[in-house]
Amino acid sequence: MSGIFWTTVFTISLGFAFYIYRFISKRQNYWKDRGFHQVASKEAGTFLSAFQKTHITKLDSNVYEILKKENQPFAGYTELTTPMLFIKDLEHVRHILVKDFDHFLDHQHFGLDSWSGKMLFFMRGEPWKELRTKMSPTFTTGKIRRMFSIIENCGQRLVGFLQQEIEKSPTVDFIEAYGKYTVDVISSAAFGLESGAFLEKKSVFEDMGEKLQFKSNFKAIAKFITMAVAPRLAIFLKLAMFDTEATAFFQATIHGAIQHRQNSGQKRDDFLQIMLEARAGQLKAEETELSSFEKEADVGNVVKGKVDLSDDVICAQSILFFLAGFDTTQTLLQFAAYQLAVSPDIQETLAKEVCQSYKKNLNSFTYESINEMEYMDKLVLGKYSGVFQFRIFSSTPQNLSKHSVLIS
Repeated sequence: MSGIFWTTVFTISLGFAFYIYRFISKRQNYWKDRGFHQVASKEAGTFLSAFQKTHITKLDSNVYEILKKENQPFAGYTELTTPMLFIKDLEHVRHILVKDFDHFLDHQHFGLDSWSGKMLFFMRGEPWKELRTKMSPTFTTGKIRRMFSIIENCGQRLVGFLQQEIEKSPTVDFIEAYGKYTVDVISSAAFGLESGAFLEKKSVFEDMGEKLQFKSNFKAIAKFITMAVAPRLAIFLKLAMFDTEATAFFQATIHGAIQHRQNSGQKRDDFLQIMLEARAGQLKAEETELSSFEKEADVGNVVKGKVDLSDDVICAQSILFFLAGFDTTQTLLQFAAYQLAVSPDIQETLAKEVCQSYKKNLNSFTYESINEMEYMDKLVLGKYSGVFQFRIFSSTPQNLSKHSVLIS
């Protein structure tokens, strides 16, 4: 009896495995069957690339070069069973991110804990659309200009720190220096709190900020992939997207800052204050504050009542602010410093531009003067990037008008 039972179990398991194999294999030709240019999944940067020797950025660069050589605007591939489209053509990128922005409402679906699910980046559909509309006025150029003095003060502390380090040794650790600077800027501009990063060897904000970042070890990668490809399993296993100690620290810190402002009536020109103004209905984006890009990137009609700017939601966005700005900014600054170190001619040209701008503005920097530095802009944004992929999803068929291609 037991032999028949195990034979039956084996046969069913084998049949199920074969079904899954056939299903996945069939999905591999999803784009080819629809007349799209297609690249093999192993050639593209997917979540499974984390287990390969070649870095995901190198894989994406290879795909870009293939499309460039073959004069193709985009190419399809599959991530397990999910069809993905790699966009190379800048006109299509603008079409998707700006003109048809309201149609591409979703990001990668993850199996999230309740806390991470409150973050704008992980929301989907109408809740994302409503929260994005409420938060849009907080990120206009006008609101960022309000924070400039805070960022400038952090820059002055960085200069003081570097001067002290140079006096100690001719070698300066820019990874440490820019880590402290980034933490200091975010703590001040987002939470309105002094990080103490330049006063201690390693402040609590630095320590918790590092714990909050994604780690590239096997355990973290396996957890991330599980949350991405098997969301229900991740929820069942109660997997947390971020380090629980770090999120608990930032939750307590930000909740405390909100409570203090409500009780004292204190106001600051920072992200937290802007979010509190948005909740009170006191915030809106004036026409003069919006850039041309911001005017075009409108999400259209919004169904209200899905999301409230509660303390928890504000706290989640503040932590997201930290997540989005910490590692990316630190890495970008490190790359810029490296480029200056190995290219004295670039360093000299940039120094001239900075000095001219400084003198022109009566020995000071302003938000406008920083944005007018074209060479600085090319250096920071030209060769290296702190972000390697940006993924968005559409829940309805969309037409890439230039090539009359329907994405379904």
